Amino acid sequence: MWALLIFAVVVTCLAPQAAAQIPMQCYNQCYVNYGRCPNVTQCQGAQEQCLSSCALEAGLPPRGPAKPPPGGYGADALSSDGTILGHAKNWDTAEGARSGAVKSCAKSGHEGCRALYHYRHQCVALAWSRSGRMTSNGSCFVAGAQVASAAKSDALAACSAAGFKDCYLRSFSCSGRAW
Repeated sequence: MWALLIFAVVVTCLAPQAAAQIPMQCYNQCYVNYGRCPNVTQCQGAQEQCLSSCALEAGLPPRGPAKPPPGGYGADALSSDGTILGHAKNWDTAEGARSGAVKSCAKSGHEGCRALYHYRHQCVALAWSRSGRMTSNGSCFVAGAQVASAAKSDALAACSAAGFKDCYLRSFSCSGRAW
């Protein structure tokens, strides 16, 4: 009888631990290497479906859309001659990030710094072409994504698609909850 009682206690104590390991194994199978994914949006959708099915298998409620955390705003500013960039990231508001980027640009003493764009919880890359005519020193092409590698490749692709052959990455940064 004692053996049966000890067996019941051991099974009862181990059952929650075993149940907790099954979802983790399932979740680990859902991992996608976003840096090598040719279509980040499609891969994120597939991963989200996989994670939801893991939750259901474990008897948990399905994953739902999460509210983004507060803050996470970033911005970049450019001087009017195109030589100086100013950056700001992880600000609480879009306006604060734009203002911070303009101040960062203006520290260099160049005139006409203005915010180019702002972003939230993502990575942004700026590709540059010296042969473009946005400023006296060239043109920029911007792309944003959840991962830096996707933002970089998209910015370079936009520059190339505009017909420029001298494209290069001039800047990239991530703000908030981006990979």
